[in-house]
Amino acid sequence: MTSLNIERGTTRSGKRFAARNKPYYLSLKELYSHHSSLFASQPLLASEVLRIGDGRQGNLIQTTIRFRADATNISTVLRNIFWELLREHTENETDGFEVTTVFNAILTDPERKSFSVFYGQDYSYDNNSGAASQLKYSSLPVTVRTHLDVKNIPTTFNFDTLIQEGRFAFDKSNVVIEKIINVVYLIRRLIVLTPKTRTSKISNPIQVENINLENELESEVPPPQAFEGQKSFSD
Repeated sequence: MTSLNIERGTTRSGKRFAARNKPYYLSLKELYSHHSSLFASQPLLASEVLRIGDGRQGNLIQTTIRFRADATNISTVLRNIFWELLREHTENETDGFEVTTVFNAILTDPERKSFSVFYGQDYSYDNNSGAASQLKYSSLPVTVRTHLDVKNIPTTFNFDTLIQEGRFAFDKSNVVIEKIINVVYLIRRLIVLTPKTRTSKISNPIQVENINLENELESEVPPPQAFEGQKSFSD
């Protein structure tokens, strides 16, 4: 079979990915239908391991929790998640976790003829914070070292005010924020491998992946989806 005449979107998988990667939509209804997971009532919990350097220096553990903007259980879910994270990661209690709050939003042109999704999490290689500056809640992350620190994580927002404050964030692109649809928390912790831990057998660095979350946490919290990230950081 020759591939010379095959264009993007003509194969079965191509059609699926072409629809997913559509840059804009002509109506909000069309956008909602293609991004239904962003509007799910249940929070989404995922974790990843980002290697530092060649992987021998350590790992950056990142847990991402995504809520729908109108979620009423954010504080409860965060307390449950940190109960596990703080219990499992006790090798250096002075460091703690850094928590950055970002948002996913719908953007539209001034005439509201096209709509697109803008993600607050930025995966670009040169972005060490993991957050897009346009939809970042604060310039400084919240540090969580104990359970008492969890209350410092922002969980309630005035979205009308946020949209007003961010009205110039996309002025160079000639689009404006139509609606904020998600609150996303990026929870990061640097695990430095000491000579002792390098030579010993290291278990999965984020043990919350290996427990039965349905038993430990409230049933509304889904189990994390774990994968090893391909991004590496130089020393």
